[in-house]
Amino acid sequence: MATSGSPASSTAIVRVPPTVLAPGGAVALEAALTTLWASLESPHSRRAYATDWRAYCEFLDTVGVHPLLARPMHVEQYLISLRTANRARTSRLRALSVIREVYRAIVCADIRADNPAREVKVARGAEVVRAPVLTEEHVAAMFRAPVRGWREKRDSVALAILVGTGLRANEVAGIRV
Repeated sequence: MATSGSPASSTAIVRVPPTVLAPGGAVALEAALTTLWASLESPHSRRAYATDWRAYCEFLDTVGVHPLLARPMHVEQYLISLRTANRARTSRLRALSVIREVYRAIVCADIRADNPAREVKVARGAEVVRAPVLTEEHVAAMFRAPVRGWREKRDSVALAILVGTGLRANEVAGIRV
């Protein structure tokens, strides 16, 4: 499948095989993409959209699927490939946003009935950093520890406030007495 260069030089992002679209469909697709690119005020946005859409189309080409025949699983596979390539979550979110917008334009132009990216989510996976959770035994052991100096007394009071109120550490650290 061939993809174009920048949206400024050519509005056709995907050259569609005639077997995929009804007569006149390629013109409708190009018109839909032209409308989408024109709605983007910033040339940087147009360039970013074109780059992300082109990368998605190239991925689909490697798995043998035309963009107009893609299913949600193909969008998910593309996002997984971006994650595997260590692309930041924000980059994956932007790519998904572009894919959704392009398919939305295609649906609005009645070229395709559904948007395969509409319900797809970017997985958080191992990127979510969870704060360690203290068990009741851990908390009890900390309260049983001997308190010697003023710093340990201060820390013991801070711990009691944390455990008793559910405040965050930075909120307790900001308390002025």
